[in-house]
Amino acid sequence: MCANLNPWYDDECRSAKRSARKLERRYKRTVKTSKQSPSVSASARQTRETWLQALKASHRLVEQKRRRFWRTQADSSTNPSLLWQTIDAVLGRGKEKNPTSLTPQDFSAFFTSKVEDVRCRTQCTPPPQYREVDVNVVKFSVFNAVTVAEIMKLIQEAPNKQSLVGSDSNVTA
Repeated sequence: MCANLNPWYDDECRSAKRSARKLERRYKRTVKTSKQSPSVSASARQTRETWLQALKASHRLVEQKRRRFWRTQADSSTNPSLLWQTIDAVLGRGKEKNPTSLTPQDFSAFFTSKVEDVRCRTQCTPPPQYREVDVNVVKFSVFNAVTVAEIMKLIQEAPNKQSLVGSDSNVTA
């Protein structure tokens, strides 16, 4: 488990996320059960709704804390230099990169070995089979222009994904 590097991500955020993950696991168990017994589907819907409400509440909480943190930083900062130091620290700028003893030769040797291993393991397999595509049926010759508003709508409707940094668990189930 990695610690979240964001200063606003506190125990309350972790607890809300942990709660949502617990409800997600409960929902997945309910769905698995409902596949075996159709009468459980109403229960699965309710469990899903409860999980999604907790997930949205968790996201709202993190967003509130993030906004409050930055508002406080901006309002309380009388020194622009210190404010930029805070911004740099949160964004991870200026941190020393992890020193590594790997050389470019080590990197090259690793991938050369990896490619050789794949070739060795696949040398007895038949070549891939490709089928001809009828160019009169399958065509992709025109791109339709999209507006900034359409792109924004797509981005806003996309699922809220987060990196594993700060995750309570690396396993979903």
